[in-house]
Amino acid sequence: MTVGADHKTRARPALSVACMLEPGKLWNPYLRLLQGALGDAGVRYRSGIGFLWWGDYRLVHVHWPEAMARHRFAGGALLKSVLFVGALVVARLRGRKVVWTVHNLQTHEGAARPMLENLAWTVFQRAVSGVILLTAGAEAEFLTRYPRLADRPRAVIPHGHYRALASSGVDRAAARDRVGVAAGSAVITFFGLVRPYKGVRELIEAFREADITDSHLVIAGQTMGGPADPDFSRTIEQQIGASDRITGHLRRLSDEELSTLMAMTDLTVLPFRRVLNSGSVLFALSSNRPVCAPRLGALPEIQAQVGPEWLYLYDPPLTPEILKDALRWALEDRRGARPNLDAFDWGSIALAHRAFFGSVDSTDPE
Repeated sequence: MTVGADHKTRARPALSVACMLEPGKLWNPYLRLLQGALGDAGVRYRSGIGFLWWGDYRLVHVHWPEAMARHRFAGGALLKSVLFVGALVVARLRGRKVVWTVHNLQTHEGAARPMLENLAWTVFQRAVSGVILLTAGAEAEFLTRYPRLADRPRAVIPHGHYRALASSGVDRAAARDRVGVAAGSAVITFFGLVRPYKGVRELIEAFREADITDSHLVIAGQTMGGPADPDFSRTIEQQIGASDRITGHLRRLSDEELSTLMAMTDLTVLPFRRVLNSGSVLFALSSNRPVCAPRLGALPEIQAQVGPEWLYLYDPPLTPEILKDALRWALEDRRGARPNLDAFDWGSIALAHRAFFGSVDSTDPE
């Protein structure tokens, strides 16, 4: 099934869906936008893990299950695992179906508590009734990693854009002045959660070694290490502090701050070591900013939809030469005022979700 859902779904009775995560508490506004669009499509989308225990719903929609058993303290991880597994068991005992939107194939930093996380994953996979993939190219990787889910219904429904949040009303000169960037400097930005797999250390090193003196690098987002890299945050802070041409805002940014960041940007660089899907790429494109990223995961599909004039792809790793060429491309390449993001329209995406939810709900009991 693809996004081309029948628009008659608007006339169907509302379908009640429970989501474990609360959109307002997430850095990524994806769920907030999805919830609003689903409401317009006739889906009552209720959030919070507590709702799964006593709420009235037909399906459970799960995002980022790899985070459901993770916590910095062992007691917190145990509590989260019990709540996660318990909610799934209660939902299945009540005859409710579980749909998983696959943002990632696995946790990015490795298992902090392998036995606990493996148990939660085992229960979760057995509970899944249907799967939503964000790109067609992700299907082969998904089936290789999760062969036991090969017989579950699947749909390809893309990640939506962020144009409703990406303001274009911020003054470029004022935005640069807040950071102390010279008027003639080119500005390269990285934003999102600053995690080891996203290649931020490599970006900083490539920037420092590249021969692009009239430029400034801004790293924005909360740092998050992992069990394999406990000193990650400290290392990033030290790298940023070693250059007066690099500015760090190592915390969660508000929507307004993100708009200010995009206003000053000439090029967004997202040098993932590995990636399946990326909301950050779509946010930058929604802000009408060209993006440089590796030729991995869903990114070639996104490039095919928005055009190579908006998304510069390279074969990793990121080098000073690649960074210099990408900045030249961003500053010189002629492109329109904004990329075509019709393929990521929330109205079509919500209708496709509604149709898939309905088809999974109507399948025979497992």
